[in-house]
Amino acid sequence: MEAQDTKDPKASIKGMAQKQVQNEIKRNKGKVGPVSKLSKMKEE
Repeated sequence: MEAQDTKDPKASIKGMAQKQVQNEIKRNKGKVGPVSKLSKMKEE
């Protein structure tokens, strides 16, 4: 995964942005249940 990012810096920036969006969606979904706390801790 990281090897691809180093080849194309634009791809890594795009990937980072996508990850952020996914995290936001996860967090918003998580407000409903306790699962978000667990997944958040795993990611950190």
